[in-house]
Order: sequence, then structure tokens, then C-alpha cells
Amino acid sequence: MQPMTLYEIFVGNVTVRCGKMRQRCAFVAKEGEGEVDLLLQRLLQVGTQLPPEFVSLLALIVALLSLKLFQSFGGLAGLNLYNGLVICLANIQVLQITKYTFFKDQLPLGTVLFATIYLSNICIAETYGAKAGRQSVWLGMGAYAFFALSMLLSLAHLPAEGDAAFLCEARQNHAAMLRIFVPSVRIFVASLASFGISQFTNLFLFQFLQKDSLTKNSKLTSLATILASNVVDNVVFCFVAFYFLAEVPIPPRVLWSGYVWESLGVRALTVGCVLGGKFLLEKIFRWRE
Repeated sequence: MQPMTLYEIFVGNVTVRCGKMRQRCAFVAKEGEGEVDLLLQRLLQVGTQLPPEFVSLLALIVALLSLKLFQSFGGLAGLNLYNGLVICLANIQVLQITKYTFFKDQLPLGTVLFATIYLSNICIAETYGAKAGRQSVWLGMGAYAFFALSMLLSLAHLPAEGDAAFLCEARQNHAAMLRIFVPSVRIFVASLASFGISQFTNLFLFQFLQKDSLTKNSKLTSLATILASNVVDNVVFCFVAFYFLAEVPIPPRVLWSGYVWESLGVRALTVGCVLGGKFLLEKIFRWRE
């Protein structure tokens, strides 16, 4: 018999303690939901009925608009803040798995959002220089380290005892957060390795290609560096997170076919949308000026 994990032990404990209060908890939760929460749940239910490609495209549009707003109002500080937020969000989204219509295997999320960081770093390198780009890389990794450590320390607190409905609900929330953030150590190490290697590859290739007259065109340089960085990031992250550090490693064949190559297909489509979005945003804001 395999030993139970911390999450399984805690969830079992919560189930036993709250068994008598389960109906009361459900009633209180439903009664306590405001109109805004109910509206959001209905919208999310509608979203689950839409093709996942459409939802991912919508998420990309939101990310690109947010990136432009961060840059317009915050400059370099805004871009650094955007990178830090995206790293934290993408490493939570990677726990969610979906099935795109045009791919054979299921894919983890986070790919679309994370790809926009490369555009952000290109903007930093073009406007503020390579030194600022390297600083942004370290700031992004530091932001995720702080985020992951803070959440783990928060989960280290012993949940309050008691049979009240709100305490039962709080213990269930704690169990749910354990499910999300306990894998953060493994994902954190994989993210550091893949993010650092891919971002420095991104900056190195950008500087190298800018020196060559044949590849000095900014759009061609951006395309080449983003594609190369996405390949490096995806390969490193998948094998570190799901093979070398995983409790139950995914077979390399499955990693290569689904997690690497099909995810790269999603990233390739994302890169095209990112460059197209950049071009459209530049035209729109120049026209307004």
C-alpha cells in the first residue's frame, strides 16, 4: 500500500470532520454568494461551452492589451511588473489541462500567456537596452520565488478547529490551495531553469542577429528570437517538471509528442498572433497620436 500524501491526509481529515456540516456548508456558501459571484459563474459556464481555441485567443488579446497599458503607463517598471505577474499566473495555469481541437493529446495551459513575455522582453531590449532586459529576467524569477515561498508559508499555518460552517469552508479552501501550491516547488525549479535559459537565449540571439546586416530587420529578428526561446523554454520546462523531478515521471515519448511538440505548435500560433497584435497596436496608437 502506497503512503498517503500530505494533501490526501488533509483532505481525508477535512472530510471526516466536516461530514456532518457538509450540507450546512453548501447552503451557507450558496446563500452567501452575491450577484457578482453568481454572474461570474454563469459567464464561466458559458466559456466552457466555447471552443478552447477561442478562449485562448481571447486570453491572448487581453494579455496584449494589458502589456501595452503596462508599458504606456509604467514604462520599464510597468514591463517588469507585467513579466512578474505573467510568470506567477502561467505557473498556476500549467496545472490546468485542456484539449484543443487540432491536436491529438491534451495540453497544459499557461503556454499562451507565457509566450507574451518574449514580446515584453523584446520591447525592453529595443527601448531600454540589453542590460535592462537581463535585469527584467532576474526580477521575474525573483517575483515568482517570493510568490511561491509566501504561499507555502501561508499553507504551513494550521487551520482553525471547530464545527462552524465557515470554519469547515475554510478548511476545504486550505485543502484546495494545497492541491494548487504544493507542486509549486517542482514547477518553481523547472520554471527557473527554463525561464532563465530561454530568456538569456532570447536576449543573446536578439543582440547577435542585430549585428548581422542580413537579419537586422527588427520584425525578422523578433520572430527568430521568440521562436528559438519558445523551443528552449518548452523543452527544458517539460523535462525538468514532468520527468526529472516528477514523482511519477511521464514517459519521454509522451513528453516529446504532446507536451513538447504539440505545445510548440500552440506557441508557434501564439507567436504569430503576438507579432500580429504588436503590429496592429503600433498602428492604432500611432494613428491616435
